[in-house]
Amino acid sequence: MIPDCSSEKNANRISGHSWLNLSLCTFVIVCSAPGHSSGLCAFTEPLLRDTPLTRQDFSSIYALATVLAACLTAWGGRQCDRFGMRRVLLGSFFAFGLVLLLLSGLPLGYRCFSAIGHKLYWGVGLALGFAGLKFLGHNLIPLSSRAIYIQWFPGHRSLAVGCSGLLVTFFFGLAAKSFDWGIGRYGWQWVWGAWGLLSWFLVLPVIFLGLRERGHGVSSKSPSVPSAEGQAPAASFFQTVVASWEFWMLSFGVTLQLLIAHGISLHIVDIYRELRPEFQRVFDIFIPIGIIGALSGFLWGCLLDRISMKHGLLLLYALQFTLLGSFFIPSMKASSAFFVLAMGSSWSLYGILLTAAWPRFVPVSYQGRTWGWVYAQAMLGSAAGPWIFSASRLHGGSYLPAMRWLMFSVVTLAVLSFCCVRREVLAPKA
Repeated sequence: MIPDCSSEKNANRISGHSWLNLSLCTFVIVCSAPGHSSGLCAFTEPLLRDTPLTRQDFSSIYALATVLAACLTAWGGRQCDRFGMRRVLLGSFFAFGLVLLLLSGLPLGYRCFSAIGHKLYWGVGLALGFAGLKFLGHNLIPLSSRAIYIQWFPGHRSLAVGCSGLLVTFFFGLAAKSFDWGIGRYGWQWVWGAWGLLSWFLVLPVIFLGLRERGHGVSSKSPSVPSAEGQAPAASFFQTVVASWEFWMLSFGVTLQLLIAHGISLHIVDIYRELRPEFQRVFDIFIPIGIIGALSGFLWGCLLDRISMKHGLLLLYALQFTLLGSFFIPSMKASSAFFVLAMGSSWSLYGILLTAAWPRFVPVSYQGRTWGWVYAQAMLGSAAGPWIFSASRLHGGSYLPAMRWLMFSVVTLAVLSFCCVRREVLAPKA
């Protein structure tokens, strides 16, 4: 337990315990890769090959699973406030490993449930499995891990997220390539099964023995606890957070990032098959994306500790516009370069905004449920993304119409944020 310090200098001091918890939390987030789009995209084509599902079926299943995960995430955020981030993280990773093992056993389970039909069995099985992966691996595990390590970096939250993102983004960039290699050599069932066992026998001991929450981290049992910035909590969660324009603009920004990135990632093989047929080794593009994300994360972290989050949000919109616009560039080399730069940079900036924004104006006792709402909304965006791209391809014959409409949405939200978000609410200091 770390005692409170009266001096602002001591309160903002970064200790060895801070870096240790940051390192361990980063390791935990990296091990949640199968729940993220970079970890799932490598399974798309093998599952379409080995199951009776069509591409539209797969997108609909993914969208349904993501909606289920979003509904669970708001509940999960409240549990973080109630029980503490570390306990929630421990239970989440145990359940995450179980979901991976159940997914790996789907071919064997068909023998017991063959009466319901081949297509229905795989649809229900993958929907439930994906819902578990998204709720735990994409939402609750990163949410609680990030909430733990930013407790140890008062005044330097964006820097902490940037340093963590240096490794997270890099390894997530390698995830698609490594999973693709493992699937080609051993099969998708064995990859999921091995990762599930890894979750139980390696990650759980790290969480139980290594991670610690800072003494004044989170607690909903003391509603009079002030926020990290010394603000007094408001009368209710709704009045404090959800009713504010800044909450919705920030959450819309990170939601749009997931919608675009997940929509492209899940269909990236088919997108490049249509728009860049000369580019054959599609998964190789994730490696430079990971490198760019890792390098830019640290720079974004240093910058956003000193500027307003409003400006950070506008930067995110600029990167999203560049990401979509890269597919309209005729030159394959220039298009790939802009895509890699925008995707890597936007992912790292998205992670910083998602993690470091809320403690600037949200009381401590409401931070778990605030993240729960934001993650839930962002998850709905990630559900809609693949479905929008798939529908554009099915009904319009191309992915380009979806990209044009998304570019228009980016510009609209950027204008609204520029005109209506008050800079003083999203404070210039962490």
